[in-house]
Amino acid sequence: MLTRTTRYPLLIALSLGLVATGCGKVKQKQPPRIPDDAASSSDLDDPDAEGSPVPVENPEPEIDRRAQCCQQCVDKLGENTSGDPPGAIPCKSLSVEPGCIVWFDGHPMNGKEAQACVSESDGG
Repeated sequence: MLTRTTRYPLLIALSLGLVATGCGKVKQKQPPRIPDDAASSSDLDDPDAEGSPVPVENPEPEIDRRAQCCQQCVDKLGENTSGDPPGAIPCKSLSVEPGCIVWFDGHPMNGKEAQACVSESDGG
């Protein structure tokens, strides 16, 4: 039988041993390695291969997108109730079509510039 003088040090040593075994380093699972020759894979060359993405071509040229977005901005200027002049209103805030919102991100334009854009595309 264990006495008090031998029981406490034994319990302390046992608890320290349990704590030490549970405090190991956490190892994360490594992501899979992509081989260097993955870019030349035949799956990427074959657009009909299962699971390979099919590139989507832009259905309309950049000029048509510009004219369409300018027209949308001008149309929405008439509905604007802020009282600001067209030159102070960014077209991005007037746009409702996601394609035009993205277009105005790359081509910042205000209402006055959109009016000029529409008059250019109308031919006059």
